[in-house]
Amino acid sequence: MTVPSQQYKPIGSLAVEMAVASVLSAGVVTAVEVTLRSKTAIATPTSFITDNDLVNEVVSRAGLDEATTFTGYVLASSSTPGDDFVYVVTAAVT
Repeated sequence: MTVPSQQYKPIGSLAVEMAVASVLSAGVVTAVEVTLRSKTAIATPTSFITDNDLVNEVVSRAGLDEATTFTGYVLASSSTPGDDFVYVVTAAVT
């Protein structure tokens, strides 16, 4: 089952933390995907942020283990997105 996508303003690791926390109560999380989307179009997923220390820390604190698929994307042209972008978070739970 997939939890409906949730959107968060891009505020770094806090947004990812909120995203993970929002789906933990729905069941056992098996996958979390975080993408950046402009308000008018889907952003091209060109750079992974899964090796970002802050993101890894957030995922770890959420209790997700190595069996969990976590994918994060950022726009290659912008490492610090502004208000024109939101995080789109989708999680699969069992």
